[in-house]
Amino acid sequence: MRRGEMAFFGGAPAAGGFGDMGGGFGGGFGAPADRADPSPFGTGGGFGATPAGGLFGAPAASGFGHATPAAPAFGAPGKAAPAPELPFGFSVAGTAMTTTTCHNGDVKLPNAPSDSIQCLRWSHAGDSEMLLASGGWDKQLSLWKVTPDSQVKGAVRKDNPNAAVLDLCWDNNHGKLYAACTDKNLYSWDGRSNDLSVVGHHAEPVSGVCAPKDMDTNHVVSGSWDKTVKVWDVRSPKIPTATYDLPERCYSMDTNGSGRGGGMFGGSSNGDCLVAVACAGKDGRVSLFRVSQHGSSNTLDKIRDEDSTLKLQNRCIRVFPNGAGYALGSIEGRIAIKYTNPTSGSDKTAEDFSFKCHRNSSTKLVDSINDIAFHNKEGTFASVGSDGHYVFWNKEKRKRLKQGTDQSDGLGTAITACDFTYQNDQTLFAYAESYDWHKGHAFKNANAVVKVRQVQRSEIKNQ
Repeated sequence: MRRGEMAFFGGAPAAGGFGDMGGGFGGGFGAPADRADPSPFGTGGGFGATPAGGLFGAPAASGFGHATPAAPAFGAPGKAAPAPELPFGFSVAGTAMTTTTCHNGDVKLPNAPSDSIQCLRWSHAGDSEMLLASGGWDKQLSLWKVTPDSQVKGAVRKDNPNAAVLDLCWDNNHGKLYAACTDKNLYSWDGRSNDLSVVGHHAEPVSGVCAPKDMDTNHVVSGSWDKTVKVWDVRSPKIPTATYDLPERCYSMDTNGSGRGGGMFGGSSNGDCLVAVACAGKDGRVSLFRVSQHGSSNTLDKIRDEDSTLKLQNRCIRVFPNGAGYALGSIEGRIAIKYTNPTSGSDKTAEDFSFKCHRNSSTKLVDSINDIAFHNKEGTFASVGSDGHYVFWNKEKRKRLKQGTDQSDGLGTAITACDFTYQNDQTLFAYAESYDWHKGHAFKNANAVVKVRQVQRSEIKNQ
């Protein structure tokens, strides 16, 4: 056992002698990690004809299984009559949609994507409603309007005939949704105009995007398989304001206080805004940046490249809500908790450590950590993996708070993405069940499901 590693976490014994490594590709589900070109895997058929204009509440013209007509450009503007508008511009009808309650009480959302889901992101749509966005290998952006009691008031999709979506991020005003895509472009979906436009371009697929809270709302940061991080000003698209080299391809990136689940209620970092990038390779490194003021504007300053404490390939990275460090997940069923300024000796308040999870002691299988999400108020976090489980953790107490799963729909597949949102003392946890390709093409399952759990405070409380 390595220094700083726990043999068990919250009473869960660590299984030993693993001979079969769980997979999960760092470059995106369906894309082998050592390829720099978009994979044909995971690019399934469409949902049917897209509603004109792609607005919430517009009825679908045809059912599942019908190919979506090709569009001349990503998200060509539609002609639908406008529906009632949300505060952030995305239009939505007020009629409730049918949901399904699973045996564990979680709610299955309607109109799920038709292929593997790569990312989920919450945003706030008002005092009592939230927007949940998803992106993946069906080449579509999906949105659901969700109430605190997990009722769905509308859903919408936006087509991209050319590329899968590897990452999503809301801007800090929550009026735009940024999409990192395999066609090497970073896109912006403007909720007020319903237009999609190209913000920036990389030499290889764009695999990460974030909007640091300490940068103004016109700036967004992207990471790519071309081994660079770029900063973009959306007012002058396609020309980066800054470019930084990475030691290897970007597989995942994140920042605290950005357009992830905490939204406007995200924890304050008191100016300590961290951007973390998990890079490719067996001994994948992590690149760290801080947002600093230069003149009248804020930009990124690179802190350092540091070695990962995990043995195998990085899979996902998420920054603590206070910006003091990050959680790093790998394909070997292990998570590392890292602080930018770790303590030592008897002071354990900010001590680096790693622990094993998402492993099956009876079958000796080790599953990939596919995603991690922090609760911005409590500071606790969730992990999801190829084993089809979600787990809530307290990193300060180093214990497991809850483990859950729901395979009642018969998918028997991995959980590939997750995110928290917190509003008016109500926490919702969204997670996506879909195939992550860790068993290869022979086991391909195009079914995908998005579910939402109403989280009790006892399940996630930091105590």
